Amino acid sequence: TLDKLVYGTYVIESVPFDKALVPGYYKENDFVVRKWKQATEIKISESANSSITIKHLAKKEKGIVKIKGTIREKDGKGIVYGVEEENTKPIAGAYIFLVDKNNDVIDYANTDDIGTFALNNVAAGVNTLISDKVGYDSYETTIESDMESKSDQNVDITLDPEAVTGIEENVIDNSEINVFPMPAFNNASIKFDGSKGIALIRILGINGQELKSMTADLSLSNTFSFDVSNLAIGSYIVIVETEFSVKASKLIISR
Repeated sequence: TLDKLVYGTYVIESVPFDKALVPGYYKENDFVVRKWKQATEIKISESANSSITIKHLAKKEKGIVKIKGTIREKDGKGIVYGVEEENTKPIAGAYIFLVDKNNDVIDYANTDDIGTFALNNVAAGVNTLISDKVGYDSYETTIESDMESKSDQNVDITLDPEAVTGIEENVIDNSEINVFPMPAFNNASIKFDGSKGIALIRILGINGQELKSMTADLSLSNTFSFDVSNLAIGSYIVIVETEFSVKASKLIISR
């Protein structure tokens, strides 16, 4: 149901508890889509419908070939393809889909706090690798795998940030914090990029209600871990407040 959201325009990301189902973005009268730009925008107002139906396809598990790699962000200073420069940074929570010639998802993953991912159910042959995250241009490439010379591959991807229009006010700014793992089980961690001092960390439900709060001394460590075992399965917002800024990121809990 959507009756507790602040009025505005949203893109809805749906992550099933069952890993056998493919996650994605809500598409009206269709299955979820893999790219956020193809999603149906939901306008929340006093007269809007308070519920929607989200449909997911099952993942097609095939093969034992492995593909792993990293996803990083370009910052516009010039990236030499294939060379990891200091002016890129890892992207956490990006989707990676591997799609076969029938457009079925073979496997999928989310990047962790350092931007790495691993796909483990890949069939030999030619497949399409798709990367997508709200606020970035999507990325696609062709991956050819076999059981001999190409049975274990590495792929490094860089994404271009995009100036979002239409739903810009609802895109979460997590440019200086990464919440991981995604999804979390009983514990989660936050990695801070360059922040110092004391931070107030608040966990909010989708209705904006504060469910948990704690403080972290960022002068001691740039990573803070916390217990989420008492929170129900679902999606949450992590708010991090310091003397100089307020940042937010998504937290998904699955068991």
